Amino acid sequence: MDVLFVIVAQLLLVPLVLWALLAIELSLGLISSVVAVLLGRRSAKEAVRNRLRSVVRRIVVLMVVSTTALLAADLLFFEALVSLALGGLDDREDLELRYANAEGSFILGRVELHGLELAGARGSHEGGPASTFTLAAETLVIDVDTLGMLTLDFAVEELSLDGVEGRYERFAPRVQADDEAGFELDREFTIERFHVGAAHFAYVDHDKADRTVHATLTELDAGPVRSEAPIFDLLYRTRGHGELRFGADAEAAALPFSLSTASPDASPRSTLELAAVPLDPFTHVVEDRTGLRASGQAAVVLGNRYVDAPESSAEGPKIELSLEAKLAGLQLSAGDSAGLAAKVMLEVAEHALVRLGGALTLDVQLVILERELMGMRSLAESDLVDRLVQASVDALQTQLRARDEG
Repeated sequence: MDVLFVIVAQLLLVPLVLWALLAIELSLGLISSVVAVLLGRRSAKEAVRNRLRSVVRRIVVLMVVSTTALLAADLLFFEALVSLALGGLDDREDLELRYANAEGSFILGRVELHGLELAGARGSHEGGPASTFTLAAETLVIDVDTLGMLTLDFAVEELSLDGVEGRYERFAPRVQADDEAGFELDREFTIERFHVGAAHFAYVDHDKADRTVHATLTELDAGPVRSEAPIFDLLYRTRGHGELRFGADAEAAALPFSLSTASPDASPRSTLELAAVPLDPFTHVVEDRTGLRASGQAAVVLGNRYVDAPESSAEGPKIELSLEAKLAGLQLSAGDSAGLAAKVMLEVAEHALVRLGGALTLDVQLVILERELMGMRSLAESDLVDRLVQASVDALQTQLRARDEG
């Protein structure tokens, strides 16, 4: 997503320049027409009598000629303008962009890139990149509010992707370094509607025992999304459905998911529902934090509720995240690096699980501040998943201790 915002920011400059040129040309034409009429008359009386008619005629002719010339240049040299706008990205060593062809009109506010291919790298690790990504899309469509741009209101009415294949690979632990800060945008803007259809994404974390997650989207819609805080906006403004698969095998059992949005109390929120999520893909996360391995399944309901902040608040807007995970068939075992504390925890957990029959419900609450995600345009580079997993592990430990003591 980070790179998509860069592409949009680069392309937004072209229609602004074209409209500005048209406004400047009309203004200069008006001034020259008035001067020409005044200087072309032999007397002030004749100038006054004929000025209005001559000025209007000249303005009409100038508008027709100027508009026709700009539209012709826009339509005939559209691909050249796109290439020129995106030319600055060619100078980057960490990003490659290719496309088969471009269609549309900047003046009319529509850009279509066909056969789009993106590839890039982030950070550095042991002589190579810390992470890499690739993305291919059959079509990328950008609809711009050209009238809004005349008032310098940079708004994208719709950003649409279809026929998408993406892959993100991480080779090093996540760090908040300068070279991981993301791509800077030349200008900020808002996407009123962000649409993705027929997409497949793969996330591979080589730093975590080659953990792989496949996500297949049937359809996804979100918006409005601000370029300065897209991850924050997406958390509570996204709806859609698709499937998840865990493991390197893309043909593994599919887990359907659904994302819905609502505003029951004037506070927008989204809800993610997943049934029968296997715990095995996350066992290394549990082991890293507790020394124990976990297996079983969980039915997950994840809710994100937006909470606005009063003007007097220094906290700012936030999202109240709530996770309900109904665990079934939960089994714990000692990991390879389990110490004395982990073994004691395992004994406590086993007693509790015997009483519970391997079933219990976790309730996890997190608060995510908007300022924490400002400028973050890549979910893979954020620490949201790690924070959620850590909170879930803490809740599991707390519940098992409480049940054992009870």
